[in-house]
Amino acid sequence: MRRIIVLVTLLTLISQVAAAQEKANYILKGIVLDSNTQKPIQGALIGIRTSKSSITTSSDKSGAFTAILDLGEMTISISQYGYHNKTLSVNINDSSINLGTILLKSLSFDLNEYTVKGKSTVARISKDTMEFKSISFEVKENAQLKELLEKIPGLEVFSDGTITYNGQKIEKILLDGQDYFGTNIFLALRSISAELIDKLQIITTDNVTAGLGLINGLEKTKILNLTIKDSQKNKNTGNVQAGYGTSNSYLGNLILNQFGKKKQLSFLTNIDNINNIQDSKTKILTGVNKTKEAAVNTSYILNPLNTISVNIIYSSVSGINNNKTNREYINMNPTGISSQSSESKTNSYRLSIDIKHTLNSDSLYHISQRFQIRNNGKNIENISSYTNSFPSDELKVSGTSHNNLKSNNTTYSYLTDFLRKLNNSKGIFTQSISAQIGNSRDFFDYLSIYNHKSGDSSFITTINNINPIKNKNAGISAISTINYKITKIFSLTGFYSVSYSRASNNNRVFDKDSNNIGQIKPVDSLDNIWKYTFRQNFISLGLNTKSKIFEGSIYLNWLIRNQVILPITTTPLSINWNFLYPRIDLTYYLNPSTSIAHSFYYEPITISPSQLLTTQNFQNPLIIQTGNPDLRNPIKRTFVLRFSRLDTKTLSNFITILLWANTNKKIINNVIFDSLGRQVLTPINLDHSRMLSWGTTWSKPFFKRRLVINLNNNVLYANDPVSVSGILGTSESLSITPRVSINYTKKELIDIQSSFSANRTYSTYNIGKITKNEVSSFNMNLDVTGYLPLGFIAGVKYNKVVTSGLSAGYNRSVDLLNVFLSKRLLKNKMEIKAQGFDILNNNNSFSRTFTPTYFEDTQNTVLQRFFMGSIIYYIK
Repeated sequence: MRRIIVLVTLLTLISQVAAAQEKANYILKGIVLDSNTQKPIQGALIGIRTSKSSITTSSDKSGAFTAILDLGEMTISISQYGYHNKTLSVNINDSSINLGTILLKSLSFDLNEYTVKGKSTVARISKDTMEFKSISFEVKENAQLKELLEKIPGLEVFSDGTITYNGQKIEKILLDGQDYFGTNIFLALRSISAELIDKLQIITTDNVTAGLGLINGLEKTKILNLTIKDSQKNKNTGNVQAGYGTSNSYLGNLILNQFGKKKQLSFLTNIDNINNIQDSKTKILTGVNKTKEAAVNTSYILNPLNTISVNIIYSSVSGINNNKTNREYINMNPTGISSQSSESKTNSYRLSIDIKHTLNSDSLYHISQRFQIRNNGKNIENISSYTNSFPSDELKVSGTSHNNLKSNNTTYSYLTDFLRKLNNSKGIFTQSISAQIGNSRDFFDYLSIYNHKSGDSSFITTINNINPIKNKNAGISAISTINYKITKIFSLTGFYSVSYSRASNNNRVFDKDSNNIGQIKPVDSLDNIWKYTFRQNFISLGLNTKSKIFEGSIYLNWLIRNQVILPITTTPLSINWNFLYPRIDLTYYLNPSTSIAHSFYYEPITISPSQLLTTQNFQNPLIIQTGNPDLRNPIKRTFVLRFSRLDTKTLSNFITILLWANTNKKIINNVIFDSLGRQVLTPINLDHSRMLSWGTTWSKPFFKRRLVINLNNNVLYANDPVSVSGILGTSESLSITPRVSINYTKKELIDIQSSFSANRTYSTYNIGKITKNEVSSFNMNLDVTGYLPLGFIAGVKYNKVVTSGLSAGYNRSVDLLNVFLSKRLLKNKMEIKAQGFDILNNNNSFSRTFTPTYFEDTQNTVLQRFFMGSIIYYIK
């Protein structure tokens, strides 16, 4: 018996060893290379599927990968961002299978590519992609992404978070090819440190997912893709900051990031009562505001087939703003002067939830689904006093208003994209379906008392009403596209979209009964209740060509639109539109870095229901907006000519853009004053609206790219029809804005950023008589940071603004001076900072509005002098 047990045990061990050896002997290996450069592709995802299981691996620094498999047939997919996917079918029937070299084609494989060289590679340039290495540009330690972007030729970063490249807006930021905070670029600028970035790629695509070959529209967009340094992956990075100062000023924020090959996680939170003025923000808000923010972004590659990303953003702002305005009426009968002072208290919040799932089943098709929730609310209290004087008619209107608004809006939306490659990738079929449901509730409570005095007679008008408004909307749209290659350089595109939406408006007014406290009664004459339907079909057929030196497309578009409004108290309104129009885009490449582009296209503009129906303005009882059911759809024709050149040796960048637009049946307001001194605005259609703009940008780095000089000039000319009291006329305006900026960085020694801009605006109205207006403004900025011995850092920020041409008392010269002194500790991981804002206590905000009927100057409350001490800890 013992012998049998021993024998069975031995046989079992032998069989297990044999099985293990048999399984271990079936090895699959290969190496992934770039088909153009023959260089290894690191991090390529290798997905292996059999009838029983699936496994995932990735290529190493040499591009090699290895997997241990069972016998049988399997499908292998190889993918990497920026490359075309590849799929292989393999039958494992030997102990070792070597797939050899697997070549992946870059998405721009058919384009010439230039490599800019110095001591190391600085940039790679093709028609579709501009790629820069961050190591080639010096920035100070602990710098944010914004400071790195400002070193890139052709890139401009504006105070509101907008980024443009060669005049074109960057639509979104990707991180290693994955969505990063959706389209909220401002959060990306604040949460990413410059030292994390390895490469910056500016990609021109047909849409935001064109990296997968997806074509959902006819427009080209630009995306900024940032790649993270391998040395920074899977590490916690960010910073935490806290500060307190005079006037009970405070701030606190936390930024925490972890970026890996398969997962990304970012968390940001902030609280302050200093208008969110930090190093990452240069824009100073009007009023004095308290801000609370929290944001989370995560992206996780479950396997080569599935990726899920989630971003949640919450922000709230509460503040107070006092402003005063001075308005002078022109081109009116009667003419007069209006003055107003008001105080507004605002509490608002915004919540955004965005969930996206992407499925790449194989190289043949791609599916993505996105679910979004948007919710925002606000509570505004406004107290105003105003006086309108019309000397020629001896009419004077004065009074006060006290308005309250509570608002809540929620929108749910769903979007799915499907892509299928046809006939060995010669053709691509895409299908997008989107649906949206939204509702909003607004509640106005307003009290206005104003006195009319005309000659020796006078009377008082009192409005004491509440106005609940309920709006609902729902819509669905579907877009189908087929793109098919005829030859290597020619392709055909067919595009069809259908959309349907419904909206309803329940806008009722109730009068507070002064004789019965707490009682209300409806004012039927002010009711504005309607339902609205919108149907549209859009068909487009186009021919595209793309070669090494030429790229072009011509499309014939057919738009069929039907708008129907069903008011409760009036007859239904219906607008039908059937419009056929072309679009032409041509680009000629002198070389991959120099191009001349031309575009000509139409833009059909939709009429909103509020322009067709009379609506009440409860914020200002002296303004009445009437509707016009006879409006027609405006048509805008646009012509664009663009020349751009990036020198591949010096990285000097030059671009000039000329844009001309003409709008037929443009909607403008005809303005009159009634006998009670109220403005009555009625929308009408007028032809011959023209606009011409010319912008030029030149930038060049010097001294090993430590010094960057940018020269910009923008000229805008507009000629529009106007109508005042039924008298037709024209308005002309010319705005010239030159701008110079100089950035110099000597790492750990000095950092200088300076800029100077000027604006001169000429406006002329010819409505029976000629009225002219000229306003000038000058803006100078100087930001100097010096690195001192013993780890001290000192900085001065000076801003001077001079305005002229405004009303008396509104022309000002404002000097804004900010200073700071900080000390580094713990090997530069900690920084203690003392700073002063608006040392001269001279911060002001002035603006001018110029229309055919009035020009108005406004002064707003702004944050003024405070001192603050803070501590920052950098997580590295």
